[in-house]
Amino acid sequence: MSTTTVFLGRLLGLHLIAISGGMLVSRSRTLATLDEMARSGPWMLFSGMVATTAGLAIVLGHNVWSGAPWRSSSRFSDGRRY
Repeated sequence: MSTTTVFLGRLLGLHLIAISGGMLVSRSRTLATLDEMARSGPWMLFSGMVATTAGLAIVLGHNVWSGAPWRSSSRFSDGRRY
């Protein structure tokens, strides 16, 4: 694995653990915040643009597609190896 792969795995993993921990600690506040965000059109547009930008940055900076699980999955292919 490349150092970029390990770095992104650690970064995203720690980020998700921290966010999940915060959401579990104050569940009622999290639900109220998410409900308020869902009702706000501009906030949904902004958060969608930020998420898309972050996703594109990850793909462009770490464009590794070899060894993907869907390459050998019978659900997504006819079973041939490419």
